[in-house]
Amino acid sequence: MPAGAGNEAARPTVDVVIVNWNAREYLAECLEAVYESTALSALARVVVVDNASTDGSLDQAGTWLAHDRSMLIANRENRGFAAACNQGARAGSAPYVLFLNPDTRVRPGCIERTIEFLESSGGRPVGLCGARVVDQDGRPTIAGGPFPTLRLITGQVSGLSRVLPGLFPSKRIAGDAPTGPIDHAIGAYLLVRRDVFARLGGFDEGFFVYYEEVDLCRRARDLGWLTYHLADAEVLHVGNVSTDQARSRRLAYSLTSRRRYARKHWSRRANLLLALVAFGIELPARLATELVRRRRWPSETLRGYFHFVVADDHDLDVA
Repeated sequence: MPAGAGNEAARPTVDVVIVNWNAREYLAECLEAVYESTALSALARVVVVDNASTDGSLDQAGTWLAHDRSMLIANRENRGFAAACNQGARAGSAPYVLFLNPDTRVRPGCIERTIEFLESSGGRPVGLCGARVVDQDGRPTIAGGPFPTLRLITGQVSGLSRVLPGLFPSKRIAGDAPTGPIDHAIGAYLLVRRDVFARLGGFDEGFFVYYEEVDLCRRARDLGWLTYHLADAEVLHVGNVSTDQARSRRLAYSLTSRRRYARKHWSRRANLLLALVAFGIELPARLATELVRRRRWPSETLRGYFHFVVADDHDLDVA
């Protein structure tokens, strides 16, 4: 019996939204962890939005999708992560919405602990909350980071963040960071107050994948809401399960979403400098890495940059 199945009197508090695209090996385990490690009294709906999967992942997860609190939205085409998240959020009405990747497994009490914090006096200024993120071996991994700046991106793509971290700090924070405010949490586990999400208009659907949660946290900060990292709530995250299936375009997704973020939040001068960094530093560095270190023709890098150049922000698809 799922945890808390006998405690039905309490009002449901959270809608869980999971966007699936060909995550066959993970979706069923993700749903199982949600139901087995979370009190039913905490769950209003568990909404799976499927972006036209072809791998049988929905059949694999059939037992959990048949749960009376589960809801399936099956898209006929891949609408992208941001748009699918918005679909799932609109399907519920609980005061909190948890966006959860299918390659995650929440630990017992994780969801309740996050809600408990947001309901506390210390959590009142917080609009969005992440958790301690670990990999399959239990090691802390990426949980979020600072908002992207030209310096951060230059340090990342050039390798200067490793050589001169004082001048070019890392754009990520590890999952073992202490509890406290951060600029943005990763979208693999992101719990949001519904009223804040509604006021923001949800995710910007111009982001097909990548940077959509960074943009959401940035817009929330502009309205005065904090994003928090909660160290005593833990979630396992495998990472890149869906985008690994579209490697030839994963770079294009990242570049295109980064460009969209910069256009929204940076000055025109910073955007021009970003283009110089992308083509003058990042592209040569990627080509050199492929040719010299990995000793292979950089076909994925070249295809990624080709799609980035010819596509506008809305044009990429994973098909």
